[in-house]
Amino acid sequence: MIDTTPTLQLEELDVRISQDLSLSNISFQIHAGEVAAIIGPNGAGKTSLLRAICNELDRQSGALKFNGRDMAAWKLSERAKLLAILPQRSVLDFPFSVSEVVSLGRIPHSSSQQQNAIIVEQALELVDCLQFTDRLFLSLSGGEKQRVQLARVAAQIWERQSLHRCLILDEPSASLDLAHQEMIAKMIRFFAEQGVAIVTVLHDLNLASQCADKLLVLKDGSAIAQGRPVEVLSENLISEAFNVHAQLTTASKDGAPRIIT
Repeated sequence: MIDTTPTLQLEELDVRISQDLSLSNISFQIHAGEVAAIIGPNGAGKTSLLRAICNELDRQSGALKFNGRDMAAWKLSERAKLLAILPQRSVLDFPFSVSEVVSLGRIPHSSSQQQNAIIVEQALELVDCLQFTDRLFLSLSGGEKQRVQLARVAAQIWERQSLHRCLILDEPSASLDLAHQEMIAKMIRFFAEQGVAIVTVLHDLNLASQCADKLLVLKDGSAIAQGRPVEVLSENLISEAFNVHAQLTTASKDGAPRIIT
């Protein structure tokens, strides 16, 4: 029997962020193997929505469920086996090696040291950082550190579990060059094919169109559109959300809209 329970479900979620901004009446869901990209202008509430999903901001009203259970009801130790989060900025000032940083993602699990070492190596290979294994993390460039942090969260949810896994990424392509932005798309596709639900904030609309099964468009704390990229992305929507004029083409091989500004 196929499990149709959403991995992540938001129902009429209201969150007070500041005096000037609230998340208002956000309803959204994502299933195993789906990729959802949250887009919108600066200050729209994208990162705040991710923080709310991770239960870091108090809800005023509405429901937030992970694998059918209220997010607040999860023990952190159990949730960490299924849900991994890459924040916009990950600060780490300890003199750890790259492999030690990625190994932090294995802390919630009780797998053997040998199994953990295999997963760390595979995660580093996925983000093109295997050559940095023994380097000090602090010696890396900003983009290299970002990729290592991606490997860390990848290692955290690497193995299939009895319940659905979820990967939450806040601007994962920040600090990355064009080649490694494509690596992000590859990583997202890899985990989606393994049944992981992925929620990511992206500023690059073309990357969002390419990677995502569905988009959630935020403006001033409200969802102004959601659905498949081909349904959501339009010149009018981009003008409304970003206050810029853009042209769209569907010349890509997969039929996803591409934005030309």
